[in-house]
Amino acid sequence: MEKICSKCNLLKAESEFYFRDGNPINQCKSCCKEYANSRKEANRENQRKFRENNPNYQKEYQSRNRGKYKGRYKGRYKGKYSCKTYYAKNKEKYLQRNKEYRKNLTRDQKLRYKYSITEKELQALIESQGNKCKICDTPFSENFSDRMNIDHDHTTGKLRGLLCHKCNTGLGLFKDDISRLHSAIDYLSH
Repeated sequence: MEKICSKCNLLKAESEFYFRDGNPINQCKSCCKEYANSRKEANRENQRKFRENNPNYQKEYQSRNRGKYKGRYKGRYKGKYSCKTYYAKNKEKYLQRNKEYRKNLTRDQKLRYKYSITEKELQALIESQGNKCKICDTPFSENFSDRMNIDHDHTTGKLRGLLCHKCNTGLGLFKDDISRLHSAIDYLSH
């Protein structure tokens, strides 16, 4: 379904609009972002002018309201490392809670979190590779040595393809270094 943006008067797909209460709002996403950025810039300018005209405002405000805020946050934060010390005291509780959370994640959520790919996209990738390893053409199975591994570039996070366990482990042992792989090929060819 399509809709006309009230600001730029262009006909756009409904996916180009933000939704409120299940209905698309009147302005498209790009117009909303443009407006928000202009407001941010205007606010920055106004704040800069205010600080120039009232250089001592912060100190005056604090001195006027010193008693108002004194003791309000007492006991909440006990120093710079309060979160670390609390975590150290309650480490088992956190580990148990995180373990349960990770266990309850669906396969699709895990794929999105780790590889930024959905279950449907993964199935399409499996079909495009013919349900085989991209390096050795071994068909994927439930067997540990032949099971599917999602290979990705560790620096960019970009998905490279699907490999069997053995090929994926081999690349990992060579640290994804092409020169090491060439050296290994040279070694095997002699």
